[in-house]
Amino acid sequence: MQSFDEELDQWLDAIMAVPKFASMTAGAQEQVEIIVTVSAQVLVIGYQKQPKEWTTVLLEDLFF
Repeated sequence: MQSFDEELDQWLDAIMAVPKFASMTAGAQEQVEIIVTVSAQVLVIGYQKQPKEWTTVLLEDLFF
């Protein structure tokens, strides 16, 4: 089983492979990485939910 950090690294690698990401400024790229990392950490550590348990309702609760 993958560790959370390994899974997160794979997600970030996938995001970085998207052409639109490559066309963003370095600052914008960093913001995306921070948002993804912090959101995932809050969902896994704070909400104690694994990625397969994430729902739109959970994401709405996190962001709104």
